[in-house]
Amino acid sequence: MSGFYLFHTPEEAAQCAKDVHQEAIAYLLENFPDIAREAPEILEEKNRRMLDASGIVNAREEQANCAHCTGYEHCPNVPKGQYHKVIFENRKVLVVPTSDSCPAKKQAFWAHRLEETLQKSQLPPLLQSKGFRNFQKTVHPHAAKMVKAAEESAKSGRSLVLAGNYGCGKSHLAAAILNNVLRQQKTGLYISVPEMIDVLRNAAWSKGEEKPMKVLEGIVDVDVLVLDDLGKERPTAFASEQLFRIIDGRYTAQKQTIVTTNHTEPGTLAYKTGDHGEAICSRLQEMCGAGGWIVSQAPDYRRNFCGGNVAV
Repeated sequence: MSGFYLFHTPEEAAQCAKDVHQEAIAYLLENFPDIAREAPEILEEKNRRMLDASGIVNAREEQANCAHCTGYEHCPNVPKGQYHKVIFENRKVLVVPTSDSCPAKKQAFWAHRLEETLQKSQLPPLLQSKGFRNFQKTVHPHAAKMVKAAEESAKSGRSLVLAGNYGCGKSHLAAAILNNVLRQQKTGLYISVPEMIDVLRNAAWSKGEEKPMKVLEGIVDVDVLVLDDLGKERPTAFASEQLFRIIDGRYTAQKQTIVTTNHTEPGTLAYKTGDHGEAICSRLQEMCGAGGWIVSQAPDYRRNFCGGNVAV
């Protein structure tokens, strides 16, 4: 019944009002059976003005819309995500807006928040769909070991180092942990270490407001940080110092840090990360704890299982 109608004659308007009143009465008798006994005067035609008949009918339609919800964006109620309810108390019928939380509105809100969070996390589109369920853990025993450690890290909030060959699933699992965390309304950042060093170096050379310390704060402060391909950066004094500041900042703040690297031995990784390498790896080992530095010898999944074999 919601909307505007154009009547050509007074008779049409009167008939419409009568029909709406009858619909409202039918709704009241169905939903409040005691109304005929407790307040029979409300139902009488001569007392039509005692009822907000159009409000009652509109409330009925709004509730029907909610019962057959097609999503917040398509909600026909005004305002969206809200409906009115009819109350019968103290011999009066009232139509009031509900304060009930709309599940569709809440879902749309969090979907939007998640989209924004994913954008802020800098998680590449390729990795935004990565999870534990779509990880191929049966290709090698070490793959199963890695996914178990990653799932435990996601639950416990413990830091984790995933070390192994190219294509063994390190980045997939690091992204899976981050995706899991982002859906818990936490902040996160996924960044390739060589790219991160370039960003920090450009900030150091820039004359603008984006100074290295400001960039570092943003990296250190997130709830979960994924450092992808640690050890691939050029081991310059600048790179080693910035990495130490990041790891040390997160170490002292006890924040979850996920690292992927091709270097399976802590000593090799320490060498590859420059002057501060020993201090960096020492902190990482303590942050990860026993069983938190996972080494995988699983084969290159991309090359061996994704059509990358070379025919000879």
